[in-house]
Formats: sequence, C-alpha cells, structure tokens
Amino acid sequence: MNLPPRPEAAPARAAARRPLVFLNACRSGQGLAGSVTSFPRFFLHPKEGCGNRGVIGTEAEVPDYFAADFSKRFYHHLLSGKPLGEALHLTRTYLLEEKWNPLGLLYSMYADPNLRVRIGNPKLAPPRDGGAGG
Repeated sequence: MNLPPRPEAAPARAAARRPLVFLNACRSGQGLAGSVTSFPRFFLHPKEGCGNRGVIGTEAEVPDYFAADFSKRFYHHLLSGKPLGEALHLTRTYLLEEKWNPLGLLYSMYADPNLRVRIGNPKLAPPRDGGAGG
C-alpha cells in the first residue's frame, strides 16, 4: 500500500487544529524503559507519529469507575475554560481531598499546561453551576 508522504512542517494555523488526545485507558501514558515506542511518543511525534498538541494518559491500571469519574470532572473543568494544567490539577485535588482517592496522580500530561480548549458551539459548553464538582 502506498501512502502519501507526510507534510513536513505544519503551518502555524494548523497547530490550533491538532487535537489533544486523552487516553483514558490503563497504562496508556506509560513508556517502557529502553524502548523508543509508546503511546505518547506516537501521538506527539510530528514526523514518526501523529503530531498532536498533547497527550494525557495513565501510568498504571485504573479502575473503570474511577476513570469515568476522572474524565467527567476533568472535561467539565477543561470545557469551562480552564487551562489544561489547571483542569488536571483541580480534578486530582478534588478526588484526593473530597473522595480520598489518590489515583488521579496516575494521570500524566504531555502537553503545554496553558493549553485551552475553545468550544465552537456554546450550547455544548458544560453548565456553569459546577455540576461535576471540584
């Protein structure tokens, strides 16, 4: 199968269109010692992978019930306009202090912590009443 060549340097405008990847699966942020492959590397590398803006993944096994709760709270903060690093921090802190659950510390961020998500359609924004907590 012949694939078209990958574009070299993406224009600056295209950078805003590259996605942030949230891999909410066990060990999705983990790299193996001595290995040149990992999910974060694949999704981030501009020439050998996808060249995405960032990746969030877990460093160990995370129970499904926790992963669901984490993602709900994380997306609430992110889609409410918080920067990526702050959304991650607020989610971890809430789950640690309010639920006494440290598993949020297993989520690693490979991205600019100041990255923000802009919602094109305001009807898709989360409610401003703090529905996800923390």
